[in-house]
Amino acid sequence: MTSGVRKQPPRSHYLPAVDGVRGIGVLIVLLYHAGWTILGGAFLAIDMFFALSGFLITALLLRQYDRWGTVPLLQFWAARARRLLPAMTGVVLLAGVYAKFFADPTVLGRFRMDMVSAMTFWSNWHFIHDRQSYFETGSTVSPLLHTWSLGIEEQFYIVWPLLLLGWLYVRRGRLRGLPTVLAALAVGSAVLMATMYHPFSDPSNVYYNTFTRAQALICGCLLAVLLEQHARRSRSVRRRNVPVILGVPLRSSAVSAVAASIGIGWLLLAPLFVNDQSQWVFRGGFLISGVTSIGIGWHLATCRDGRISAILGWRPLAEVGKRVYGLYLWHWPIFLMLDQQRTGLDGVVLLALRLIVVFVVAFAFDWFVERPVRRGALRKLVPHGGVIAAALALALGLSCAFVSTADAKDPIFGTALPGSISTVTGPMRPGQSRIDIFGDSVGFTLWKYFPAADLPKFSVGSSTQLGCGLALPQELQVGSFHTAAEPQCGDWEQRWGRWSGRPSRDCRSSSPGLPNSTTGGSTASCSESDRRSGRPTWQRHTGAPSMLRGRTDAIR
Repeated sequence: MTSGVRKQPPRSHYLPAVDGVRGIGVLIVLLYHAGWTILGGAFLAIDMFFALSGFLITALLLRQYDRWGTVPLLQFWAARARRLLPAMTGVVLLAGVYAKFFADPTVLGRFRMDMVSAMTFWSNWHFIHDRQSYFETGSTVSPLLHTWSLGIEEQFYIVWPLLLLGWLYVRRGRLRGLPTVLAALAVGSAVLMATMYHPFSDPSNVYYNTFTRAQALICGCLLAVLLEQHARRSRSVRRRNVPVILGVPLRSSAVSAVAASIGIGWLLLAPLFVNDQSQWVFRGGFLISGVTSIGIGWHLATCRDGRISAILGWRPLAEVGKRVYGLYLWHWPIFLMLDQQRTGLDGVVLLALRLIVVFVVAFAFDWFVERPVRRGALRKLVPHGGVIAAALALALGLSCAFVSTADAKDPIFGTALPGSISTVTGPMRPGQSRIDIFGDSVGFTLWKYFPAADLPKFSVGSSTQLGCGLALPQELQVGSFHTAAEPQCGDWEQRWGRWSGRPSRDCRSSSPGLPNSTTGGSTASCSESDRRSGRPTWQRHTGAPSMLRGRTDAIR
């Protein structure tokens, strides 16, 4: 006698609502990079990507372990390569086009290593070593600056499966104790970020660091482990009592719906009131972002048929989320190439053009290249086609890095500078005159906010050192707090004097905030080529040397 109950086929592990959330996140990032400065905290959306990636990858690894008793690492890494390498190779080739035809030759040497590190997924550490700021980008920003996050994710894909498999092997498949370890690691990552963060310096080193940014990834791993533990207990326990608080049944679906609502609210609203100057973000804010993100994942994974899942799983939004990797990867170099100066457009029209091009490129590349590769088209063509294609992609990307930057020239400013010195070379185009700005925070501000779009005939570079003005002696006073002169500030006359004497400049500007200076404290000498730092005409223009002596670079 057969039972009248038909066995239901296993449900798909695909969650359209998760793609919907990722679609919202990538749209926030695209709008911010396109010029919507109101979304100053758009970088928090990256933590949502990290948290969901940690959750999805860990859930996949645990399913594979339950099915086969192990994690097929080579198969897993091959799938990651098929997912990541095609689009990355395409974007590196596009970056090569940008370097060859648009970039300033003096930054090509740096772009070369940007491309190499992007193809080998260690961009974040390269940017730390090369001191490329994420927040103070200037006019020579790399077309691959955004690949720092992909480097962190790929490092996670390599290390985390090994650690998880090691735990499962030692513990014989048991997960008990692992949530506690993961929670401690997430908090430790947040504490490390708070410890390394200095509020009055560029936070890029903390922002790029794999160990400080791991907190959101670990939060996602924690969620996957907790849900797997719950699923194992549910298989062994037929019925569980529902807790009641104040007469209200506290069902998990209701709690997770509240958590998801908080997470969605954070994702949508946090970019409006957060920016890189928000100190609390680096002192626990990123951890909050990771926790709120797993609140979304918790509800979407356990309440697939709920109202929130239905809204976030809206087909157009989910389709955007499916291409989140391509949209994120392609958008930045395309935005740099389609700028206001090259297109002659601005405002909504320029935004529309950029978004249309990015969406067309990302969707087309996904349809014609990425999908066939993921579905094994290369293996059907030749034996070991995937391995051969991966090797060819790596060779193609690295070759492009060196060929496209073959015309690199030495930067105008030196890079091996003492102390925290910011040096930026403005891009030179035919017919432009170069302006070089030297000084402290005043000079840095003049360079950063120079209206390049309104004055296209000028190319602006700078060499500035915060706290090291042109006044002597070099002293800093913040309110009642007084510091002695820093040793690295002592040689400014010789250092900036030598650089200002190079013949490639048409205009020099020093910014000590001295008397007789113009334009907010800068002294420009475009009409007199010999009016340079350390020379008599320069001293006469800025004031007698005696007026320089005894002044302080004070911040009140």
